[in-house]
Amino acid sequence: MKKIALLLILSMAFALVAHAAPLPIPNPIYGVNVDEKFTVTLDEVVAGLSAMTLKPTARIVFAPKETGADYLSMVTAIHNVAYVLGQPVDSFFEKRTKLAAHKARWTEYLASLKDVVDVWEVMNEVNGSWLGKTEDVVAKMVDAFDQCKAAGVKTELCTYIEDPPSGAAMFAWLDTNCTAAMKSGLDYVMVSYYGDETLPDWPTIMAQLQAMFPNSTIGIAECGFVQKHAIDAEWLALADFYYLMPKYTTHYEGGYFWWYWAEDCLPYAGNAGWAQIDTDCVWMSTHL
Repeated sequence: MKKIALLLILSMAFALVAHAAPLPIPNPIYGVNVDEKFTVTLDEVVAGLSAMTLKPTARIVFAPKETGADYLSMVTAIHNVAYVLGQPVDSFFEKRTKLAAHKARWTEYLASLKDVVDVWEVMNEVNGSWLGKTEDVVAKMVDAFDQCKAAGVKTELCTYIEDPPSGAAMFAWLDTNCTAAMKSGLDYVMVSYYGDETLPDWPTIMAQLQAMFPNSTIGIAECGFVQKHAIDAEWLALADFYYLMPKYTTHYEGGYFWWYWAEDCLPYAGNAGWAQIDTDCVWMSTHL
């Protein structure tokens, strides 16, 4: 599994500073990932985000043993230079997180970070076979969605294609287990998929996803390589493959959120991967 325990470096020099309240993220979304194991400094994360030509959205994967309050200073610093998509529970940790603990975690995260997270991922790779019993997953997903709606915040659901190219099992899971309120009320529905696997039929899948969630903005929630990969011709080609995708549906927004962005692309100065994604985001600004 691609996700491991937290190696997060926080500097005591970063005091809590003034911040703007969350606003709607304009489309397209120029997404990069800051996962639970980034090993560069927060200074380098902020510098890499702020140097991007267009304001990015940082998808922050929160570690299982940390509270929202623990993250407030870090997320505030990132929110000052980027939009934030917050993921309180990664799919890797869903099976070991009981419903009561899941509910409590969401309640605390929303209370602590509501002002500095623009969109909340209510479940990560929701239909993945490793998340545990379906009834448990659904109960946690619906509770997180309901808490977000009660708090008046934006929501996103991340799904996963386990059966390319058609995605048939994914659509069957979503149709059966997402409530009517979710099908009409999710702000974003995005797909997680990694490029060193058989590729899905993206135009058909995105059109079908849009039809199932007609009011949602559609996009890619995670992409890249399953394992860390050197920035070489293959790396650059895969980044181009995702970040230069066409506008599949009326409400398609891009996203992409390269999983190893913090590890691969920082420090940003002289980094070919950082430069490639930045250039591709500029392309998105005129093509999506």
